Amino acid sequence: MVVLELAYLYEVNRIQDPASAILKELEDTIGISVSVPNFNLLINKAVQIEWTRDPFDRIITAEAAMNDAYLVSADQTIRKYYSKTVW
Repeated sequence: MVVLELAYLYEVNRIQDPASAILKELEDTIGISVSVPNFNLLINKAVQIEWTRDPFDRIITAEAAMNDAYLVSADQTIRKYYSKTVW
């Protein structure tokens, strides 16, 4: 879902680099990799997130929560509701 959201943000000119370039940079500099969660479990977790209607935010936050992982985001709403958000 992160890859899809980055692609969307690039397409609507909200970010300047394509998803592949951003992910490569993050992998090279801090070792971040794309996970492949069980899609059914992920969606079931995302359905429980009711503080946003944005499907990207719900799924990205659900995946981070499922992995007890940090989530890199500048989104103030995500930062408010998911305590392991960093920016």
